[in-house]
Amino acid sequence: MINHHATSMRTIIAAVFAGLIALTLAVAGFSWSMFGASAAYGALIASGLLVVGWIVLDQITASRQHDHRALPERPEFYDHDLLNQPMHLEELGGRSLQSLTYVVFDTE
Repeated sequence: MINHHATSMRTIIAAVFAGLIALTLAVAGFSWSMFGASAAYGALIASGLLVVGWIVLDQITASRQHDHRALPERPEFYDHDLLNQPMHLEELGGRSLQSLTYVVFDTE
């Protein structure tokens, strides 16, 4: 199930970053025309960093877009043949827990 709040957040983030990138490119263009290429490099670098930041933030937001509360329930499983195993309960009943390889406690 898609979380629509995250989708709207992605749209807002995209609009903000697109506006900031457009603004830095406009500043770079103005600086280039008025002061030359060397004056525009800072704004061009800033716009490149904004693009990278936008991509990273968009990936983070997209990964959180899935609604984890809508996951399917865990299937209920019980091994009905568990007590019908071919073993000698008498042999195990007299042993200490430390002598066993492992001990499993089912807490459900």
